[in-house]
Formats: sequence, structure tokens, C-alpha cells
Amino acid sequence: ASFTQPLLRGRGRKIALENLTQAERNLLYEVREFTRYRKTFAVRVASNYYSVLRNKDAVRNNHRGVESFELSFTREKAFELEGERTPGEVRRLEQSKLARESTWIASINRYQESLDDYKILLGLSTDAKITLDDTELDTITETGIIMPEMTLQQATEIALVTRLDLYTDIDVVQDAERKILVAANGLLPKMDLLITSNINSKSGNRPSALDFSNRKFSAGVDLQLPFDQKPKRNNYRRALIDLEVKRRTATLNIDLAKLDVRNAWRSLEQAKRDYEIGVLSVDLNLLRVEEVNLKAELGLGSILDQVDAQNDLTNAQTAVTNALVRQKISLLEFWRDIGVLYIKENGQWEKLSDV
Repeated sequence: ASFTQPLLRGRGRKIALENLTQAERNLLYEVREFTRYRKTFAVRVASNYYSVLRNKDAVRNNHRGVESFELSFTREKAFELEGERTPGEVRRLEQSKLARESTWIASINRYQESLDDYKILLGLSTDAKITLDDTELDTITETGIIMPEMTLQQATEIALVTRLDLYTDIDVVQDAERKILVAANGLLPKMDLLITSNINSKSGNRPSALDFSNRKFSAGVDLQLPFDQKPKRNNYRRALIDLEVKRRTATLNIDLAKLDVRNAWRSLEQAKRDYEIGVLSVDLNLLRVEEVNLKAELGLGSILDQVDAQNDLTNAQTAVTNALVRQKISLLEFWRDIGVLYIKENGQWEKLSDV
């Protein structure tokens, strides 16, 4: 039997267990990274889902616009035959009708492209026949705008406490500090205490044949003086530099986390204001369309007013849906960025009832 105890280089529990310690911490980092990925992926899937529904709603709005232009064109064409409208005015309306049809076709293409992209995201073939349920869009429309009941400062403080990736950055700095201790220990001379014991046997190769009266012990010191320290010195300097890099990276990631929260907050505020403006715009343009249609039925008003009113109404309806969907996506990104979006085993997120 032999026993070796380092006295200088390699001495200490932390030095001996460094590889095991780092392996355990790497496993923890992977778990944290996977948890962060689940949150990011869930938000990505939900965002694409809402985007497809938004494009589908744009198709409906543009189709209603086409139908309205068709009705107006039929009516104005009849007035033209009666001499109440000039051919130029009717052609102006027809041109607007064709432009709206082109917009409608383009919106169909955008919807189909977004749906195909969503299939690929879900791991489905683009040939798969799927139709997204509009219930979710109806739900967020009925719910309206939801804003977090907290200040930006509170949200930032929560993010610094709950973001697992920031904890990893802090732990990586601690890893770099340990690496400096290991590198500094490597600069020491090698000095090991050696103890050996040998017991001979009387005959044979059996444990019962051991002769404990015929045993030998020896002890000594194995000393190796380090004459060429350049590689180990460079390793120590690299460890010092790596520590500073890790510290700066951790500081940068903290600032980036704050920036994520602020950007998500700004997006929420912008989407909220856009939604409020869009709702007012829809109400105003509904009145405009109703008014110009009444005048048109009496042969009054201008073609240009009909065109502008209908286009503004269609654009306003689309803008409301865009703002609502963008606010919902921004809200999910906000919960993700402050670290309170928790994903269940089935991939869905926990509902936050206290927001």
C-alpha cells in the first residue's frame, strides 16, 4: 500500500476537487440555460401564433374593404348611367377598388407565408393542413390592453433578482476566481509526502499466507524544484485576465438585462397608445363611412370622400388588431425579461393573476 500527500503544489481540498466542482457547476449552468430557452421558445411560439392571427384578421378587413368598394362602385356606376356622375369620378373609384383588391391579395399571401413559417416552427410539414382558431384573438380583443401593475424601477429590480442567466454570470466570475487559486497553486514547487507499506507472504497467493511479522514501512519526501515556470506563469496571467473578462461580461449582461426590460416597457407603452388611438380612429371612420354612404345614396358627396373614408376605416381596423397583438407579444416578452414567466411541464406558461 502507498500513500501520497501533497504538501505544496496540489495541496488542499479545493484544489483536489476543482474538476468535480466545475463539472457540477457546468451542469447547473446547462439547467439554467435550458430553463431560459423554454421561456424564450414559448414566447416565440406564442408570438408567431398571434402574428398569424393578425395577418388573418388583416385578410378579413381587406376583404370587407373590397366588398364595400364593390358596393360603392355598383352604385356610382348606376349614377354615371343617369348622368349624375362623371366617368372620371367613377374611374377614380374603380381604381381605388382595384388597389384594395391588390392589397387584399397581398394580405392573403402574407397570411399564407406566416402560416407556413409557423408550421416549420412547430416541426410540421408545409403541406400539413391546419387552421388556427380565432378564439384567442377574440379573447384578447375582449380583454383589451393589460398593463403590469408595477413601475419600471420595480420591474428592473425584479429582473436582477429572478433572471437565472444573471446568476450564471455571477457564478462564472466565482469560477474564474477559483481558477486563479488553482493557477497560483501550480506555481508552487512539487513536494509530496510518500508513505509505503509492504507485507510479504509465506507461500502462495492467498490472503491467509500473509506474514505480518515480515513487513516493511518506508517514508520520504518527493521534491521537484520548478526551474522553468514560464508556462505556469502564463497560465496564471491568463487566469487573471479571464477574471477581468468575466467581470466585465457580467456587468455588460446586467446592463443588457436592464435594457431588455426598458425596451419591453417602451413597447408596452407604445402599443397601448397605438391601440387607444386605433380604437378612436375606427369609431371616427365608421361615422365617416356612414355619412358618405348616406350622401352617396342621395347622389351627393364626392367619390374622393368615399375612397378616403373606406381606406381609412380598413387601415384603422387593421391597426387596432396590430396594436393589440403587439401589446400582447410585448407583455409576454416583458414577463420573460423580468424572469417571472414560468413554463409548466406541458409547455404552457403560468397565468399571472397578480398583474
